[in-house]
This record gives sequence, structure tokens and C-alpha cells, in this order.
Amino acid sequence: MSARPVEPGPAPAASPARSAGPPGSTEFFRDLFSGSGFRFELGLRRAGPDWFSLAHEATDSVLLDRARWLASEVKEPEGVVWSPPADALLQELLNHYFHSPEWMDAGMPPSEVARSLSRRWKTDFLLLSRDAEERFRFVGGSVCFPSGWAPGEKLGLGLEAIHDPVPDLNAQLASRINTFLGRLQPGTSFERFNWGVAAVSDRNHHPRRGLPRLIRGYPLSGAWLRLEHQSFHALPRTGGIVFLIDLTVHPIGPVLADHATARGFAHQLRTMPHEVAVYKGLDAVRDEWVDGLGT
Repeated sequence: MSARPVEPGPAPAASPARSAGPPGSTEFFRDLFSGSGFRFELGLRRAGPDWFSLAHEATDSVLLDRARWLASEVKEPEGVVWSPPADALLQELLNHYFHSPEWMDAGMPPSEVARSLSRRWKTDFLLLSRDAEERFRFVGGSVCFPSGWAPGEKLGLGLEAIHDPVPDLNAQLASRINTFLGRLQPGTSFERFNWGVAAVSDRNHHPRRGLPRLIRGYPLSGAWLRLEHQSFHALPRTGGIVFLIDLTVHPIGPVLADHATARGFAHQLRTMPHEVAVYKGLDAVRDEWVDGLGT
């Protein structure tokens, strides 16, 4: 959810989350780009136990960046997006995983509770609620670091509608995504990794920011790898899903210094369908990069 480039929204659309080493290690990146070629797949594995730990150091660079986008005066782009169906899911999230933290003001509106939580939690979180047809809809969350999508435009949509702009994703995975989420049991969580490449190191790639994009002639050595570590957790009472995204950004030059990793990365670019490369913003550079890698 080998892994493939990041899709807008909570899209399990890349590949095996198996890893020979911890995230960020040479072994990890080598495995991330392995495989027979680009394809959309879920690539899930059992999640580790540390997803619901709050940070205690207010000067942490990730928390400082989150605070920037969560500031009450910041309206564009949005950090927290909310609708009433998310209220009960947030309350259960707090009770079940954080044991009603002492900093939570009982009189605070749910969206502001979510904002306060997001200042202490390094992961973006999305709350998915079941509708009358047992399909999941995005009803609220805090997404400070979106990878090229606008959370406010996706609020209230089902997953198929959210993923509709991604070429061939629904045809390949929609049924499997719905089946997986529908069967996910409380106490059993899964995770996956997903990757994208960007021209700048900014964590927040909301489309309304108008950040520079990859253009012809852009050097691969100057690009940035966006790694999304994603996880899925079922809520026992509401039946909702908590979808978490822990984003890290890496200069791609050191990552590709390993020959096996560079060879795998080139193969993923080479085998990516044209329409997906266009959608991902990689079409202008991938032929140059593949040629430059010489693998």
C-alpha cells in the first residue's frame, strides 16, 4: 500500500510491505524497489506496536512543521478537515488508544480536539466510517502532510470515489480494499509502505501550495523520496477505521548510492504505465533518469 508511488488519499496502491531492514536502511530501500515491475497491490503486513505514541518534545522538527499547518489562523491549505460522523470515531480513538488524555478539554469541539491531538502525534490520521452499504467513507481527520491531494475535497467520499483519479487503481484493487477493511478486526492492525518522488523536500504537498514540480532536465540527484509508512486499525465499538500515515522525506542521491537499489528504482520507473507516470508527475523525467542510472 516491490512498493509504488504515493497516490492521493488513503490509497493502498503500492506494494509489498515486506522489508529486510528498518525503514531508512539500505536493506529497506533495496527491498522497497524490488519486484518484477510496477503494479498496484496492497502489500500488507502485521503492524508494529508503536503507532499510538505521542511525542513529548515540543521542539521536534516534525511537530514544529505540524504546528505550522495546524495554527488556527491557517485556512489554506487545511490541516484538520471534519464532518459530524467523525465525532464518535474520534472519541473512540481517544478512549481506546490514548485513554482519554488529560489535556483533552471536554468542552472543546471535536475538530479542535483533533487539532490538539495532531499537535502531539507525528502521524497524519484519517477516520473512515461505514455507510449503510458497509462501504467506508472519509469523514474526518488531520492531514498536515498530504502527497499531492486536497483532504477537504475528499471529505465525505467513499474510497472508490477518492481513488477514481488514479489510473486503473479501482479496476485492480477496489474490491480487495473493501474486503480487507470490512474484515479488519479490532486488535489486529496492518501496515504497508508507499513511495513517491518530489522536486522539493517540503512535507506538505497540498496541491494549493503550488510547489515546484519535476520538469525535463531536473537532476535525479536533487530529487526527494517521499516515504509513507501507512497503517490500518479497526475501532471495536463504531466499526470505523483509523488510517495512519507517517511521512518521512529522504534525499534520493544517498538512497540510490546502493547499486541494487538504483537498479530496482530504474526498473520501477521503466515499467510504470505512461498514464500513471503522467498522473504521478514523473513522465517528464523518468526516461532521463533511467538513462542516467544506466542499469
